[in-house]
Amino acid sequence: MAAGTVPRGVARVADAALEASVVASFGRPGYLARRALYGWGPPASDGAGRVAVVTGASSGIGRAVAEALVRSRWSVVAVSRDPGRNAACVDELRAIAAGDRDAGRVTGAVADLSDLGEVRELGSALRAEHVRLDALVHDAGVLHRTFHRTDQGFEATFALHVLGPTLLSALLLDLLRAAGASGAGSRVVTVSSGGMYPSRLDLERLEHAAPASYHGAVAYSLAKRAQVELGVEWARRLARTGVVALTMHPGWVATRSLDAGLPAFARAARGLLRTPEQGADTAVWLACAPREEVAGGGFYLDRRPRALHLTPWTRTTAVERSRALDRVATLAGADVPSASGR
Repeated sequence: MAAGTVPRGVARVADAALEASVVASFGRPGYLARRALYGWGPPASDGAGRVAVVTGASSGIGRAVAEALVRSRWSVVAVSRDPGRNAACVDELRAIAAGDRDAGRVTGAVADLSDLGEVRELGSALRAEHVRLDALVHDAGVLHRTFHRTDQGFEATFALHVLGPTLLSALLLDLLRAAGASGAGSRVVTVSSGGMYPSRLDLERLEHAAPASYHGAVAYSLAKRAQVELGVEWARRLARTGVVALTMHPGWVATRSLDAGLPAFARAARGLLRTPEQGADTAVWLACAPREEVAGGGFYLDRRPRALHLTPWTRTTAVERSRALDRVATLAGADVPSASGR
């Protein structure tokens, strides 16, 4: 089948069948089939003059996102928590950019996104270094198998996936707005997960998690649900600013985090798992696509918006989403736009 030769209606029917299968949809077959059905080209456009911050950039999906943007001449700030791995990542990205005289600048920043103090330091450093930011890609994440508490007293999954990204987005909002005033706008892209589907938005369970009742996969699912629901609210509040907030599901991807967090699943699904580059494709596309091709607040898999809910009992009201963002902002000490969008 030649790429791009499938009639659009046929492609959509085939895509819907894939989506209903779940396993094929989330695995490598879904990515390969959709690439053929829709005739995708490379996700990145010429990013000369554009700046992106990518968290979780030293490995896995974040590393693949950073590399794709560097290859497209973006200036990239690679953020990760381990100094040695961050330095190695920056060196590798600079080597990739070295052959292109029009390539952007590659810099690194070390921060643990679950530590709100380090997030504030990161935000201050980025504001001192940059006057605009075209894309902020939140990829840093981990599935903890046992209970961990941060120095600020929060359960680590909640802190890393929800509190830290909310605070960093708020700290960099002026830079994002500066870029958002341009024709292409700016993007906040959060790498979430289809693992959120069984869960309803429930900040109480995340905020008040306790060691005795802790289950890592449940905490991860709740945090990923929160990311998606908060993404909808961020998009609503930023609707007039040129900043587009989006979330995406990378599919099932072979990463070190998956091996560590869900080793049995990683072994069982090994033949179905996507490469980090395949998992990163939609995040890169969302960062680069023309503004008219993306819908703020959308949850994307393989370059198309997907349902936020598969069952009625996980549905969330606009009031609940608004209250949730305000609560997360309070916990994180983040200055977010008001519910009125101002």
